[in-house]
Amino acid sequence: MPTRELAEQVHKALETFSAFCAKDIRAINLTQKVSDAVQRSLLADSPDVVIATPARASVNLNTSALSLEHLAHLVIDESDLVLSYGYDEDL
Repeated sequence: MPTRELAEQVHKALETFSAFCAKDIRAINLTQKVSDAVQRSLLADSPDVVIATPARASVNLNTSALSLEHLAHLVIDESDLVLSYGYDEDL
């Protein structure tokens, strides 16, 4: 199951790789322990990359804080495991 630790690793790797990009790439990690208001504010700023566990993504989608309207790519790490935990209906 995707964990906060994995999300943090992905976020740090993305920050490292994006340092070599000509354009600033804004990424947020929804697994961080911040208030819903702070998360909503970060998402309202239209980040380029959103990193989340399925549960955090689902919560933010259900509250309309996260929109998939401009989604270009969706990456699901260990998708077979994620789907085996019952997230197939949500996806």
